[in-house]
Amino acid sequence: MGTLSAPEAYRDALVSWAEVLRDLAKAAEGRLTVDVGGGFPPRNAPGPGWEAYAAAVAAGCREAGLRPEELHLLIEPGRSLVEEHGALVCRVAVRKPRDGRQLLVLDGGTNLARTVKSRAHPIEFPAAPGDLGGRYRLLGANCYEGDVFADEVPGPAGAAPGDLVVIGGAGGYDQPFAHLWVRPRPPVHALDGGRWTVVRERGETVR
Repeated sequence: MGTLSAPEAYRDALVSWAEVLRDLAKAAEGRLTVDVGGGFPPRNAPGPGWEAYAAAVAAGCREAGLRPEELHLLIEPGRSLVEEHGALVCRVAVRKPRDGRQLLVLDGGTNLARTVKSRAHPIEFPAAPGDLGGRYRLLGANCYEGDVFADEVPGPAGAAPGDLVVIGGAGGYDQPFAHLWVRPRPPVHALDGGRWTVVRERGETVR
């Protein structure tokens, strides 16, 4: 599931199941285990922090007539833990002007980081991290106009073909959701004990 931007959604869900939860709590031997699910944002995502989600869950329990400290509460934090630990690394293939804007066409497409269509990702130019004199529309390498990573991306004024571009926040759903389109699948590398290792070689298929 994606991020639930409103912590109140968890409170509302618990309240809507109040009668069932109270009956289960009475029948339970010991503490009732309640799994409140997932959908939590990454640590550095804009919007409410994890504290707000915890407070909403506690409020939902109380409004449902349950004491949160007497429950065994479970969460499913998977994506929120791994999202920031993955990135799609591309190179600029083409720079060109169009309609008063500067376009950078990358050598990878949004098919490899599909969540760029639903939320903003951090984007960096490692070779010139302090130079933000340019503004760019970042396009993917696929053959359709909708292959857009982001608009008005700050970057070095002299961005040119060959420059690295890192699309962050791609460690959650992006890898399993990636699909092959036009170009071969990229390799996957992981940092293990301070050394980079190849997890998946470059190939012709996604899986």
